[in-house]
Formats: sequence, structure tokens, C-alpha cells
Amino acid sequence: MTERGGTKLSYPAEAHVLSAEARTLPQKQHSHYYCEMLYVTKGTASVISGGVKHILAKGSIFFIHSAAEHSITSGLGAKVISVCFDPVYFSQQGVAFSELPHLLKRASSSICAQELFPPGTVSESIAEHCFNDCLAESGSTDYGYDIAVNSCVSRLLVELIRVWEKNGFNTDAENSKKSDIDINSVTAYIVKHCDEQLRVEELAARCGMSYSYFAKKFGELYGQTCKEFIERTRIEKAEKLLLFTDHDLSFISQELGFSDCSHLIKVFKKHKGVTPRQFRIRKGQ
Repeated sequence: MTERGGTKLSYPAEAHVLSAEARTLPQKQHSHYYCEMLYVTKGTASVISGGVKHILAKGSIFFIHSAAEHSITSGLGAKVISVCFDPVYFSQQGVAFSELPHLLKRASSSICAQELFPPGTVSESIAEHCFNDCLAESGSTDYGYDIAVNSCVSRLLVELIRVWEKNGFNTDAENSKKSDIDINSVTAYIVKHCDEQLRVEELAARCGMSYSYFAKKFGELYGQTCKEFIERTRIEKAEKLLLFTDHDLSFISQELGFSDCSHLIKVFKKHKGVTPRQFRIRKGQ
């Protein structure tokens, strides 16, 4: 989980209300590893990003990139819906988003990919529906609420990226691939290669950092150690294999880069509180 203005981002995507009344505005200059989309439903708001001040009227959307320094303020009575999402998670959801972290990184420095989407740039009905649904579902415990939130975030991303594309931004997946990694894209690399024997020292070297500096920056950006992130990623994939396949623990441990079955069982119980076998039995009931 990651710090977000005093709260925690517990899921791949979450929505919150930003307003003076809710005491969530103003927000001083800060940054975070995940991306954030703002939608003004009432009044006006202002965002300072990259030293540039942007005024957001009602119906405006503003896209805040990963690691971008920004601050947010609002006029009297303003209401803003904030949707935060982890691009690494969405890169696992299908071919269309497989290179999303790298695509967004290129977009963050492209003049063709604006941060501010004035009213009418994106269909008002789509924007209003997706942002409000994200907000409603984020506060729900109904079945499939997380799926509903992720679906709305995906639709919003498609709409915004299509606007960038019309403005000349090249979305060709081949152009978003990288021969190497940096601290802002290392989690995407880990997700893609978690079945391999990943060593934190080697990841640090690939990012051009010393082990100690890499560990410090990783903790600041992602709110956990690199080793913890690797373990969590492997456990999430182990859950799917336990639920949707009949593979035994020996196969799963080998498939996901664990040294052996005992290692898998130990790490799984550490994160889930039960053994893989207990997990499979309970979920199969």
C-alpha cells in the first residue's frame, strides 16, 4: 500500500472526493508512483504541475503522471473527483495495455499528450458516467465493485489516449518498449519477469543505481521494499493458478520463480495467513 495524502491506496484503482468541505483540499506539492485523473463536477480548481498553473473549469479532466510534482487547490464550493490507478496493474489486463507504463512515461514528456482536457474534449456523458461510477463503486462492498472500478478506469484511459493520438502522439507499442529500465518502470519489468530469478542487486544495477540508493528510492516511490513487491506479485499470480488450474505446488513454485515448494508455502502464508493448500480448499468451497 502507498501513501496518498495521508491515506492509503489499497487497490489498483480508487476514487475520492477532493473539496475544501471534505478537508481534502488544498493539497501541497507532492508526487506519487501511481497516476491520478481529476474531474471537476462543481466550481473551479487549479493544479500546478511542472511549474505551470492550470485552471480547471467544471467538466475539465486533468491527468497527473506518475512521479509528477503537483499541487491542487480549489475555488469556494468546488468539488473534484480524483481517480488514482496503478498503471502496472492495468498493463497485466490485456494486450492493449501491455505497454501502458512505458506509453504513459513517453506521454509525460510529449507535447502531443496534454495534461489538461477542457470541457468537451472527452464525451461529457462518458466522463461523467465513469468518474461518478468509480466514486460510487469505491465506497461499495458489493460483489465485483473492484471490477467495476477497473472497467471505468480502463474506459477513461482509452478516451484520453485517443485524444493524445489525434493530437499526433504515437501509440505504437513498439515505440514504447525499452531495452532497459529505470526506477519509474522497474515494477512493470518485475511483473513481466516475476517467473525469473530476480535479484534486487541486479535490478538496481539495471536502473543505474547503487543497491542502497535504489532501495531508498523504491521505498519512497512504492511504499514497500523491492523484495516485498516481488513477493506480492508472485503471490498474486500464485492465487490465480491455485484458483483456476489444477497445477500442483511443485509446478507453481517453479513457474513463479520460487526456489522450491517450501519457499512458496512460507511466502504465501506470510502474505495470506494460510497455506496454498488451505487457500485452494477454502476458495473451492
